[in-house]
Amino acid sequence: MKKLLFVILLFFGCTGQIKNYHIPDCSLEKDYNTKYCESVNGIAEYRLPDNTICDCLTEEFAIEVDFAEKWYEAVGQSLHYALITGQKAKIVLIIENNFDYVYLDRLQAVIRENDLKISVETVTNN
Repeated sequence: MKKLLFVILLFFGCTGQIKNYHIPDCSLEKDYNTKYCESVNGIAEYRLPDNTICDCLTEEFAIEVDFAEKWYEAVGQSLHYALITGQKAKIVLIIENNFDYVYLDRLQAVIRENDLKISVETVTNN
């Protein structure tokens, strides 16, 4: 059953190209966020008027950076940040091992099936 689920997720999950950033020597979410945000010329840990903190704000995107297993939290956070800032929503998913791609597939399936306007990128340290 697990193999069938994995094959279904692989077949239906990934659509389109996802940009992957390689960021070495990271273990904490904050490290990934800081280095990723620098690479896209964004402002890290940007405090919004409602006192929430957008992980990275660029001219185009309000970005939530999170570990793959917390993909479902990233959906709500990215949409909230986009609403408050007027920017487009983006999730940068931290991929630490091969199993994390299952979470990426789940994220993409939810985005696709609900027609959400969220861009997705990934970062790895290996």
